[in-house]
Amino acid sequence: TNALQVLTCVLLEQKMLFYSDSVSLLTTVAESILTLIFPFRWEHVYIPVLPLQLLEFVHAPTPFIMGVHPGSLKNRTTFLGSSCPDDVVVVNLDHNTVRLPARKLPTLPPKQKKKLLEHLDAHLPPVHSGRARRRLANIDLAFPMAPTPEESPSPDHPQHEALSPAIAWQVQYAFF
Repeated sequence: TNALQVLTCVLLEQKMLFYSDSVSLLTTVAESILTLIFPFRWEHVYIPVLPLQLLEFVHAPTPFIMGVHPGSLKNRTTFLGSSCPDDVVVVNLDHNTVRLPARKLPTLPPKQKKKLLEHLDAHLPPVHSGRARRRLANIDLAFPMAPTPEESPSPDHPQHEALSPAIAWQVQYAFF
């Protein structure tokens, strides 16, 4: 029923925040939701994996779908409990939990709800099985996470050498 709650919230254009230790799961779920709402289209902010440096974007006044990889988030429970706005639907993909906003949301009519649940059960594989989790963990190893500002090399580091004017001109010319 969590999948149905999430789908209902997306159709009601709620602020949606997904978080998981698996970056590939964040992207897969976000894209799956956009597919499930077809023929409708999500016309609001869509950021499948939000960099932690931009975490304050969850306070945006507009509807959004955002994913957060909390790996380097120091106070996960504090953020999800008190720092995250009350009007944001928080979906913990690792523990299969959904925190709904305080205000009551409309529900689907019982007949349509039953039919939709049958279709979802038939077509959505369980992502919490051990085999699925191992596959997702291996996918995440394909691409390293971008460094946080604390992990980024300083401007004095030898990797940040200035480009010669000739190379800079060639780079600019390549974009025109």
